[in-house]
Amino acid sequence: MRDRNRPLTKITLAFAAATALVLTGCSTANTPAPTSTQPTPDVPYTTVWSAADGINLNARPAELIRATVESGEMSGWTGVDYSFPGFADAIANATDYNGYWGNTTQPPSPDNLVSLDWRLFARHITTLSATDSHVTARVCTLHLPLVDQDVVLKSTGYTSSFGSVTQPYTVDVTLTKPASTTPGTSGQPDRAPDIHNPRALDVPDWNVFSPWTISSITLLEGVNDYYGTEPECMAWWRQKYPGWDGTSLTFGPPAPITTDTGFFEALMITRPGPPNYPEWLGPKGADA
Repeated sequence: MRDRNRPLTKITLAFAAATALVLTGCSTANTPAPTSTQPTPDVPYTTVWSAADGINLNARPAELIRATVESGEMSGWTGVDYSFPGFADAIANATDYNGYWGNTTQPPSPDNLVSLDWRLFARHITTLSATDSHVTARVCTLHLPLVDQDVVLKSTGYTSSFGSVTQPYTVDVTLTKPASTTPGTSGQPDRAPDIHNPRALDVPDWNVFSPWTISSITLLEGVNDYYGTEPECMAWWRQKYPGWDGTSLTFGPPAPITTDTGFFEALMITRPGPPNYPEWLGPKGADA
């Protein structure tokens, strides 16, 4: 599905072309982020997280994983310096990085945003391990169409299967910090998945990472030269779409989809759609 050697720009422009054809009409713990003269970019897509049983999305380890993946995705179009506060420093010495997002010094590339402004990112943490100095997790991602109610669909090669519509991928994420340091500043928990908090931010205005650094973000390649098809990710697919089954190439509902736009129609979400979850809610405390 994806050539791992294709640069981010080519991949996103391919998605953008598909979009145009498919949619027509209508101390250490509280290190401050460096000041910037560039305003925080608006994020025109939605991110909704879930996790395997026993993983608390609002706890500090999962917060670090969420921040790493969201800021990495964002850096593909804003550049690393204008993604989440502290991301550029946190990623600077990573030994592996998801080339789908560019690289650890990715400059602003606004054209890469074109393919993201109609999508909802569904992300799922399948495993997470945390100690005082080490956090690692596996994250599965699906890109879901988020469209206007009066959208008119046209057939393209990007709508003919589950994989072509959702563009799944999986990353393994690792962060580390010195054991002697504090865990850093956490945001407030989001306890209302279906309700937007008016105080929430698309991009946190504090350094979520410090004193942690990102050791690696490794993009995994699944079977059949597809991405995102690890067994735990496909188990999440089945959980998310009850009754659907099949291999990475044939995954779909019990009744076969026979139209060119059938998968897109089955997977699309009409606006406004759900809010981001968990939302970024500023930390409490006088030093936050």
